[in-house]
Amino acid sequence: MKYGDLQYGSDAGIQLYGDSEIITVQEDPTAEGYVDLERYVPEFIKSMKEFHEWLVAQGYEVGSEWELVKLIKKQLFAYTVDTEWGCLLWEKLLGLQAAEAETIEQRRSSIIAKLRTTQTCTPELLKAITEELTGVTCTIIEDNPHYSFVIQFVGQYGVVKNVRAVKARVDEIKPAHLAYEILFRYVLWKELTGYTWNDISIYTWDGLRILAIILHVTWKGLLNAPYTWKTIKAQNWITVTNLEDAKT
Repeated sequence: MKYGDLQYGSDAGIQLYGDSEIITVQEDPTAEGYVDLERYVPEFIKSMKEFHEWLVAQGYEVGSEWELVKLIKKQLFAYTVDTEWGCLLWEKLLGLQAAEAETIEQRRSSIIAKLRTTQTCTPELLKAITEELTGVTCTIIEDNPHYSFVIQFVGQYGVVKNVRAVKARVDEIKPAHLAYEILFRYVLWKELTGYTWNDISIYTWDGLRILAIILHVTWKGLLNAPYTWKTIKAQNWITVTNLEDAKT
């Protein structure tokens, strides 16, 4: 056999030693990540039990480190940050203060919206920021003669979540001389023409306005929710009744 007849890392002489690819993490039910290091060594080394066991053990170590690298990499980009510590770093950088009840998704949206505030304020930017923060489709209606504009939500009935964050970002980026309103969509009588009394009997009056079954808040619901008097005192009663965590 001449030198080079068989290539390292391959049983059939197909792959070059170590390949030219980035390390591939193999799926393994017993570990977060596993890197098959045996593909980087000659066959006669893999056949030795001592080397096999050593390479398998190292494969789990390299795999877990690679998973950590991928996790850290996700925190470097606002659109993929998905951990508490990743959000904290972005919020510290941008001067944001997250509320106690905010989820990772809401905090990520606030981070992205804050980054957008460095751009020139346009209707397109206002629409993008509003939809980023709320997840609800909206339209921007300009009223140039009166130096104002309207943010009209069209993708959902009733008050949408995260409106306070929207106002904070809009106040930050809009020209100071422009006034604005935020309008929400409610059910019109003409939209109920296809319903019978039996169809709408399951709704309260407030629920019918947004075509949603509204449950009453109980003290037990508030007790089980992650709120304290300190965190809830800033809310009015109507807002409290809309808290999903307080519903039973």
